[in-house]
Amino acid sequence: MPLRLNSRGIPTWRGTELDLPPKERAVLTQLIQNSPDPVSKDAIIQHAWMGDRSVSDDSLVRCISQLRKALPDAKIESVYGYGYRLLLARDSTGFRPVPSTNASMAHEQCLHASMLAQQHSAKPLKQAISVFRSVTLTAPNFAPAKIGLAKTITTAMAIGLDTHVGVSQAEAIEHLEAAAVLAPDSPDLLSAQAWLRDSQWRFREARTMHIEALRMAPDNADALLFYGLHLSGTGRPEEAIGPLRRLLMLRPYSIQIRAILARTLGMLNRYTEAMEEIAIAEDHDYAGSSPALKGVKIMVSAAFEPTQRLAQIAEKLSSSTNIPPYARINLPYVLAQCGLLCKARNLVQERLQSCLPNSPEGILMVKDLVAIGEMEQAAERLLGAFTSRFSYLPLFLQSPELAPLLTHPAVEKAYREMYQEVWQERGAPSVIRNP
Repeated sequence: MPLRLNSRGIPTWRGTELDLPPKERAVLTQLIQNSPDPVSKDAIIQHAWMGDRSVSDDSLVRCISQLRKALPDAKIESVYGYGYRLLLARDSTGFRPVPSTNASMAHEQCLHASMLAQQHSAKPLKQAISVFRSVTLTAPNFAPAKIGLAKTITTAMAIGLDTHVGVSQAEAIEHLEAAAVLAPDSPDLLSAQAWLRDSQWRFREARTMHIEALRMAPDNADALLFYGLHLSGTGRPEEAIGPLRRLLMLRPYSIQIRAILARTLGMLNRYTEAMEEIAIAEDHDYAGSSPALKGVKIMVSAAFEPTQRLAQIAEKLSSSTNIPPYARINLPYVLAQCGLLCKARNLVQERLQSCLPNSPEGILMVKDLVAIGEMEQAAERLLGAFTSRFSYLPLFLQSPELAPLLTHPAVEKAYREMYQEVWQERGAPSVIRNP
């Protein structure tokens, strides 16, 4: 074994101590100690950077890149969506091999793309898809790129951004079918297939696959996220809390995941807990630049503690184009909650003129219509989303702002038909209501 730790805990290569900078030495030491098991990115940062929350993923990527240059004969492998591992022997990755000249570059590009995709907003999702597509062309036998691309496409559809980033369900299916040939036993593949089933409203199949993927890889970050979103999207937000909290143990500094957890707690009327999660996320968001976090905070606050000041903040931020749909600030809702109903009505009427009913933007306006009491018009638009099988609809329907609409006879009927299959097994949940 040419690469090992000596009695002083210093990495050595064929018995000679390696002269490495402190960060590279700390990372390599951790990889050697855990080999061949993978080490999560968060664990590496905690060890080598003493948990410094300001450390970016790019800093870790650069550190790994320097180690690979210093040790060209050592195999430091990226574990997609998780971290890195050091292979001291010829361990199998479970994937068909990529030519060695392309392997490191493909891993790094996919890692970069997955980091972009985690932001869940239009611009970074589009960039991630572009990177994944490029890797699938340059390394056609590299299964993680195909799986990553399919996951990112499905995520864009599931949160209502598919038209913004130019993707289709057919493309996701194509890449998953190709990946199934290359890596049939991959938990990443199974998790991606389950996530796609959710976007197709095949909830029973999806649930079985989500559970199996987590049985195979209990600490797979994407599997935990997708299962949490599956539970929320099928009317089980209380059950989604567990997977989301487990996920935060793996990614404690993820602002997006904590924002999703806060929004889920808000669905359950657990306001204090939701605001606690938002406060932690704000502490981690040292640059104060996360639009998703700001959007979630405003919408949760509007439901429980509406104030004139909140309405003013919402007006300033509502024009942001980089807020994902689950965190979107529905300004008319906020204004109505804050007692500015007339202003909310005028804004809705203005927006209706520039929004096609069956476009993603038009469907998202259902919340605005509910806020001003236009229930029949809101129901009509929502029924159009049922008919067109709008991919974002499962998560959209769980918004507390829509609770009054779910008792509308036509909407309630469509809602129950949509979930009939999965609820036959588990029982229909009660409708979540605003406080």
